[in-house]
Amino acid sequence: MCNTKDAKRYVELAKLNERDEEYEEARKNYLEAASIYVLEAEVRRDDSILKKANYCYKKSKEVIGETFDRELTKQELAMRTLTELNEENKQNKSINKQDNKTNDQGEKKMCGEKSIKTLIEIGKKIEKSDPQEAAKNYLEAADLLLKESYDDPSREDEYIAVANKIYLKAKELKQQKTKITQIDSSHSDLLSKKDNKIKFSDIGGLEELKDEIKFKIIEPFQKPDLFKYYGKSVGGGILMYGPPGCGKSLIAKATANEANANFIHVKSSDLKSKFVGETEKNIAELFENARKSQPTIIFFDEFEALGGDRTDGLAHEKSSVAQLLTEMDGMDSEDQQILLLAATNEPWSIDPALRREGRFGKTLFIPQPDSEARKEIFKISLKNRPIGKVDFNKLVKLSKGFSGADIKSVCELATDIPLRESIVTNNKRNIELIDLLEGIEKTKTQSILNQWFKKASKQVTKRKLEDSFKELVDASAKISISQT
Repeated sequence: MCNTKDAKRYVELAKLNERDEEYEEARKNYLEAASIYVLEAEVRRDDSILKKANYCYKKSKEVIGETFDRELTKQELAMRTLTELNEENKQNKSINKQDNKTNDQGEKKMCGEKSIKTLIEIGKKIEKSDPQEAAKNYLEAADLLLKESYDDPSREDEYIAVANKIYLKAKELKQQKTKITQIDSSHSDLLSKKDNKIKFSDIGGLEELKDEIKFKIIEPFQKPDLFKYYGKSVGGGILMYGPPGCGKSLIAKATANEANANFIHVKSSDLKSKFVGETEKNIAELFENARKSQPTIIFFDEFEALGGDRTDGLAHEKSSVAQLLTEMDGMDSEDQQILLLAATNEPWSIDPALRREGRFGKTLFIPQPDSEARKEIFKISLKNRPIGKVDFNKLVKLSKGFSGADIKSVCELATDIPLRESIVTNNKRNIELIDLLEGIEKTKTQSILNQWFKKASKQVTKRKLEDSFKELVDASAKISISQT
């Protein structure tokens, strides 16, 4: 099933064609993108996607020297893109290939109708046992039916009527039981009791950050009366930001364990839905489940996907942020035992309203580990492994600019070397310094982190957020100085 990712791929191909002066190919790729966007606009009922379809169609004209300024309706775009793509195929293929194509299209049409029927039949069979999977089948069938309506105008009304019917059925099933409502304390990857394997002591460095989280998150759970005595409300959250691989997710898991709380790990993109109103419903159900399983820490990973700045987003994305704000503002009751953590690699894109006091009022920068932290991460990563004489100071020096994830990767690569040898020779040996040096050589990721700092500094400056993310600005400046 095509989606906007496919359309974007065609647009990128078209741009490359333009650069190489392959204008006919560019035209065809823009038409392909336009046809996909039209279909998505129909399925999602989203006019902003229709604008993208119109843009691609206009570009298909521009690249061959034609001018086209009129905005087209979905029906007009569907017919034009289909007709022109068919004409393109006819012009570019020989008579024999044309015949083969005609046969293929007939077979595809038959296969398409069979696929639709199969999807609907499977959906009916699993409605009760797996409503979410049934809903997916119905939505895919609706998508294919809309495509068939463009291919066969004589049956357009019939196809669209069935598509609407099964779309409504899919929506009904999704409302019955969404992914978030299936969370319970014994059958979910999202909600879990504490895992004693991950504590703050297992994370090298970041001592100031740990202290701040203890004060803001853990102590309010453990000493609610003391915080109440000083007039401090328990609630709100912490937004952790920084380059990839520096321990944000690990910190969140350790926090829940230290607080002896339930932990809901949410990848923010999983809460989002292409259907208007469903993202807000998912957010509401997430908080409702958290209230039922208190004490709970909700951790939003990749938070920029959910809490993006509303000035940059689409209408339904703005509603999602508004729903999130509503839920957070409702966490002020005295008996509330829900606290929030969020992590992002793009702090500049988070909506300012979410960064106010009482919400994610505290922002914490998770930097690249310094020399002491890198040494600690090496020691933790090699703990319980057979190691020989290792010069940790040398490892620290050679791993300058590495993230915590990079260092763990070094240790894994180094461990693999004697392990592979032992499998062949049947003789065990320790992990030596030379193995770790080879691991460092293979882990050439410093440039990736430097690129992140360069991008982050540029975005923060562009949006005039230097005061909000001072630690990031300072860290970027230090990296720039060290490279000169």
